[in-house]
Amino acid sequence: WHYIDPTKPDDRDLVVMILDHHYNLVQALRQNNTVRAAFEAAWMSHAIVDGLTPAHHYPLSDKIEELWGHPKEERLTVLDKNFIHGTTGLDTINKNWEYWGAKGVFATNILFELGVAASMRTARFADTCPSPEWVAEAEQLGLEAVFLRAVQRVYALDMYHTFWRNGWTTGLALQTRNELIPEIVRTVAFAWYSALCEAYPS
Repeated sequence: WHYIDPTKPDDRDLVVMILDHHYNLVQALRQNNTVRAAFEAAWMSHAIVDGLTPAHHYPLSDKIEELWGHPKEERLTVLDKNFIHGTTGLDTINKNWEYWGAKGVFATNILFELGVAASMRTARFADTCPSPEWVAEAEQLGLEAVFLRAVQRVYALDMYHTFWRNGWTTGLALQTRNELIPEIVRTVAFAWYSALCEAYPS
């Protein structure tokens, strides 16, 4: 899971993953290895997008482990991965409802991301290009600080909790188009741009 907890400065797993992909992208560009560069650019952007997706600020994997009672590495069959065995029949029903049911952990995550995708489908994002001032500031900060700043901005929008309480609303759709997606686009664009600048300094 590409998850980051914006409330914990020491939660660095995703940051390290992004920086690793960035380093590998720079090396691939210097070696003119276009296949490797495409791979690293894609996975770096995937990690950044996940880190800036409000649903990925919720500790989904921790909650899943809590419901199942054991780590995902021990859930090997299709049934074990999708059905929670409780200690009693009622416990089994309750835990599966908490995961699959209305406002359940998995259902909420999927429905939120579907709402984001639907909001983007008909939108144009012509004004999401980073301004020269934004780029100059980002170059001073560096990729890690730019990403972490974006994480805090997205977290401050409180979109996932709003969705959990009220479902998908027009307000969330507008927030997605006007604030969330531009923040994601700028951050991914800067990550690619900074790798190009580092690979080809001239």
